[in-house]
Amino acid sequence: MLMFYLARHSVAARKSYTVFSWAASVARSLRVLRWPAKHRQLCDLPVYQRYIAPDSGGDVFHHLSHRDYLSRHFKPRQRVACVLSHYRFENDTFDDNYKSAIYGGPGLALWEHRQDGQLYSIILRSQQRHLGEGDLHLALYVGDELLHRIGFNWVGGEIAGIGCEIAPFIARNQGRWRDAHTERLFTQFEEIFPHNSPAYFCAAAMQGLAQFARADHIICVKGEQALAFKGGESSYSHAYDKFWDAFGGVRPARDCHVIPVPFQLKPLAEVASKHRKRAIARRTRWQEISDAAYAVLMRHRVAHSMHPVGQQNRALVTDAS
Repeated sequence: MLMFYLARHSVAARKSYTVFSWAASVARSLRVLRWPAKHRQLCDLPVYQRYIAPDSGGDVFHHLSHRDYLSRHFKPRQRVACVLSHYRFENDTFDDNYKSAIYGGPGLALWEHRQDGQLYSIILRSQQRHLGEGDLHLALYVGDELLHRIGFNWVGGEIAGIGCEIAPFIARNQGRWRDAHTERLFTQFEEIFPHNSPAYFCAAAMQGLAQFARADHIICVKGEQALAFKGGESSYSHAYDKFWDAFGGVRPARDCHVIPVPFQLKPLAEVASKHRKRAIARRTRWQEISDAAYAVLMRHRVAHSMHPVGQQNRALVTDAS
């Protein structure tokens, strides 16, 4: 089975890559044979057999065939662990309706808000596998227009030296560029949701997903380890490192950030009194989004997979202790 998939990728890649890129991709894919048992386990998962293998463009082992996967810091052994933990969790946790929507359909709406004839929504769906920036993709849309997206995988906490069995690993945190076309969309968003941003809405949804998985942390790639980072780009420090810091993230020795769940926000008592009402409104909206994302995944949880998290542990609006 492994040799069949490797041969299929070799043929498919030759049609779309240069000779050098094709040879490099095929050579990297052969690392699958260093961990044959783990890759047989991966390929035996029903979710992988049904959705990934048939729709992979010949590249079933994308976590090794590309130069990087999830983080520029990860070694091949870590990539194998990440892809296996992700699809095991997807396979064992969610029902068939979830899998068909995520991998074979339009995705799942985690949150929706309609106002002034416009629909604002956060959609969860599978990611373009050739990007390597997470096999799942959570994105905020205005109508059909994308404003922000987060790419992530479900990984074992040991990848960041933390104890939780499973946690989201955010590999991509990317907003859409403001230009003549999108400026109107951002302005409209800011008028309806004052003192907010699409990035914070996506982060709030990620908290709901983490709490569904009973993860007490979200793991995030450092800006300089993001796959698209080319060096010397200060925007990555703002979009990744400083953004995670705003939610109480810490930076352990391993090249990632760790954000506690629920988020540790600045205590309201420390917010200037003239801004406190605004801060409460922002956090209330984030809590609404987090709760909605949590509830959607709960509707697709298979009965034997896990027990739901108690509501008393899910507060986002409450001050950090």
